[in-house]
Amino acid sequence: MKIKRIISVLLCAVVMLTITPCVSLTANAGTSRTESQVRAILDSIITNEFKPGSYFTKNGKKCSHGSLSSCNNCSLSGVLAREDVKSAVKNSGTNSKNFYSACYTCQAFASYCYTRCFNVPAMGTANGIKASSNYTTIGNVTDQKTASIKNLLMKAKAGDLIFIDDSGFRHWFVVYSVSDSGITILDNNGNAPSGGKSIGTVRKTTLAFSNSAFAKRDNIKLRRSKFLSTSGGTEPTVPVTPPAQTNVVTKWTLSVSGISETSATVRADITCTPSRLSKVGLELGTSAGNMKSVASWKVGSILTFCSVKCDGSEGPKLSPGTTYYYRFYVLRTDGKYEYSTTGNFTTKSTACTSHTYGGGTVTVNPTCTAAGTIVYKCTKCGASKTETVKAKGHTAVALPGKAATCTATGLSEGSKCSVCNEMLTAQTEIPKLPHSYTAQTKPASCTENGYIRYTCSCGASYDETISAKGHQAGSWTTVRQPQPGVPGLEEIRCTVCRALIGTRETAPLSSFLPGDVDRDGKLTATDARLVLRIAVGLERADSETFRIADFNGDGKVTADDARSVLRKAVGLS
Repeated sequence: MKIKRIISVLLCAVVMLTITPCVSLTANAGTSRTESQVRAILDSIITNEFKPGSYFTKNGKKCSHGSLSSCNNCSLSGVLAREDVKSAVKNSGTNSKNFYSACYTCQAFASYCYTRCFNVPAMGTANGIKASSNYTTIGNVTDQKTASIKNLLMKAKAGDLIFIDDSGFRHWFVVYSVSDSGITILDNNGNAPSGGKSIGTVRKTTLAFSNSAFAKRDNIKLRRSKFLSTSGGTEPTVPVTPPAQTNVVTKWTLSVSGISETSATVRADITCTPSRLSKVGLELGTSAGNMKSVASWKVGSILTFCSVKCDGSEGPKLSPGTTYYYRFYVLRTDGKYEYSTTGNFTTKSTACTSHTYGGGTVTVNPTCTAAGTIVYKCTKCGASKTETVKAKGHTAVALPGKAATCTATGLSEGSKCSVCNEMLTAQTEIPKLPHSYTAQTKPASCTENGYIRYTCSCGASYDETISAKGHQAGSWTTVRQPQPGVPGLEEIRCTVCRALIGTRETAPLSSFLPGDVDRDGKLTATDARLVLRIAVGLERADSETFRIADFNGDGKVTADDARSVLRKAVGLS
């Protein structure tokens, strides 16, 4: 009970300092913090407020203007129009007029991180955050060599600001950590209106000292807040990478009760692993964006049964009719934080027994996929309530398809959202169609090849060759009869095209007697027997012999010719 009472007193004191309206921080009354504390705040900014890839702009969307001279969406004055940024600046006690600048989102983000880390404004001018009484200049390098740049940036600590002042390039980085191989930074690319880059995009990355962001720049300045504390010994510049650990918290249970006009009981039951836990704490604020740690407890007897109970019934008086946001956190032994979900409660109003809410103010615009929020205020007492605005849902527009042809691929129909451009139905490629050919044939001749030509309607074509057939030889025919002493002539032609294939001569006529087949100058029975053998096919004869055997000259050799030769030989005719 004694421990709970001490914790409640501490909680009361811290909360009062955090949320009492009369607290006001001037430009030289910031909060002193160590590197670990600064790094924890930077972690909170990019984990819970502006995640890497989100837009640090007025409307939380990409800024795509083509000029850096007239955009109120990404200038610091435009960014200040965001409710969450205004709340954070106001909660730090900073006069918003001191927070304005003619810069764009790179300086705006650096200013915001600085104000969140040290609760003091970063004074701004058109040329950048000036080194006011809140700053000291750690170093300035104009030597463009990597070694000189590394010598300067190795001096950087968490929360330092790096200002690049070049004739063609200006940019701000927030230092997260530094090692021998490079420097880990948070920044926001507010100085890139062209090349397809997204103006206003938050990122966390590690850059080598030779990176083009540093190399060959005319002037690099390293500035440090005077509220960066070095008490308690020098912290290591290079964070040690802890061994991989699973989450130490396995269960969070949040509850709030006993809400009155000025107080409430906030309680958390946490199931955890004490050996991996450094401390637990409570964050409280008037919005989800400005919650701050109001109390923390070291690991001790309170965690003996892996249960932490925070009872705020003895805590401070809260403002009536005000909505408060809260969450619990644990700091692990490896330096990482784990957070519970965020809860909220609204204290009762002393002025109203029943609220009358007017028209609401949208504080977070809903998108196609993400819900927004709207705040309603009581017209009598000013009490507010926050409600969720449903996500709008996508507005689908059709993406026309394209039929495939035999020369080009097609595309299926699809759809996308006309608001956020998210692809709803992806278009897929349709393969080319096969060619549709018609055939035209040219036949082959005896000496020339033919072809079959296949032609598509698109103009594509190819040929198949039909080989030449070659001549088909006929039989020999006489074109000139032989004469005595003059040879005859025979030819042979193709039966298809009648082309001449070859010629040959036949023997000239001789002076042998008709029937004198053996050419002995006289007709004998032997000649008659040879003529008969030729007539019945028992003897082959060349043309000259055939002519001599044709005794009667009728162009045929028959038995009559043999009989006539025999009669002549024996003197019967």
